[in-house]
Amino acid sequence: MTTHYHLLVDVEEGVLPVAMKRLNWHTARSFNKRHGRRGHWVGGKYLSVPIMDESQLLTSFRYIVRNPVEAGLCERPEEWPWSSYGSTLGLVAGFEFVDASAVLTSFGSPTDAALERLRGFVETPWR
Repeated sequence: MTTHYHLLVDVEEGVLPVAMKRLNWHTARSFNKRHGRRGHWVGGKYLSVPIMDESQLLTSFRYIVRNPVEAGLCERPEEWPWSSYGSTLGLVAGFEFVDASAVLTSFGSPTDAALERLRGFVETPWR
């Protein structure tokens, strides 16, 4: 996304505000240094929506993964370079801190079949 970002995180109570302040400060500082700017990078405070059940988790995951496609920034969800979707599918190397197991286990087993079901769920257009 060019003006914002989406994260799906699992954190302990009270950690998110501190982490988001630090992340947004670091991001703004890096962006401003690269572009010779000053001030905030994002327009406002972050939005945090607690995930209450598996359905909401999967809907949120799908929304986040499909968002760059729907915005016309890439053709397929796994092409977005700042998404963990490609690594979840095993198509690209991932980051050690990303754990998509909560999403993947929702699609059953074995892993190969779960990955195919996940792809079907994510890659079917919204409309």
